[in-house]
Amino acid sequence: FKNEVGRPSNETIKKRNILKIICFILVVIILLLVAYILNDKGLLSNNKTTKEKDVTTTKVVSKELDVNSDEVVNIFSPFNSLSNMNDMINYDYFYKSNIKNSELNENIKAVISFSVLNNEELKIYNLDEDTKIEIEKEKINNISKKLFGSEIEIKKLKLADEYNYINWVGNVSGLVLSYNEQKDNYYVTKNLVTAYGDTSKNYETKIIKTEKTNDSIIITSKVMFVLYKPNDNGTNMEYWIYKTDEEANEIDIVPRPNQPNIDNYLDKLNTYKWVFTKDKDNNYVFESVKKID
Repeated sequence: FKNEVGRPSNETIKKRNILKIICFILVVIILLLVAYILNDKGLLSNNKTTKEKDVTTTKVVSKELDVNSDEVVNIFSPFNSLSNMNDMINYDYFYKSNIKNSELNENIKAVISFSVLNNEELKIYNLDEDTKIEIEKEKINNISKKLFGSEIEIKKLKLADEYNYINWVGNVSGLVLSYNEQKDNYYVTKNLVTAYGDTSKNYETKIIKTEKTNDSIIITSKVMFVLYKPNDNGTNMEYWIYKTDEEANEIDIVPRPNQPNIDNYLDKLNTYKWVFTKDKDNNYVFESVKKID
């Protein structure tokens, strides 16, 4: 309604103000209801809730794997067949102390990589004394990247000149791996030093548990060290069982023709935790190994 001068009357203004207030209250109520519904469904959250959700989405999911599965065996076997390599590396390298990937001896990387390459592709097992076979450096580097996530750094190799071998890197299954500086390649020859190191020493491992997380495979294993030697009167050979390679007191003595069984000593042996982490190419790369008891 308008008064006589054409302006809204006081009553009209009052009604309009009341209507505005009612509309405002309705809008607030609607907004509160929408906020409540979104929050109830988890679609609206504060920073704290967001952080909690982020933690939830990155939660580690773990499942146990068959210890005898091909996946587990293929990952662990390259690290489970070391022999005495040269004066700088012993066969029990991984069991002397806790080791991280960044601390690995470069000779170990080269020898293990060659061993895998040889088993998968080269198939070099028996050589004549005068035979020398060259191995492309790139082939060993490719295996090293799959196993360790990096190539072999030649400058970090500890090369020995002993027993008529030049730039000796290490031993692998009756072969000697050496480095050719002139050609920047490796080569293998027959191992003629049959008495190198203590060939009567060996070790046996057993995987007791394996679990797979989001991006890692964790292998728990036991290790038994065995010394093969004659008994006191020299009438028979015996297997002396030890907890470590440097242990003074044996766990057991097994005379031939019996063979030691690691299952009989599991509760007396050290336990080791191996961690392998998946890289961008889906290879499980060695990350660390440590004694856990």
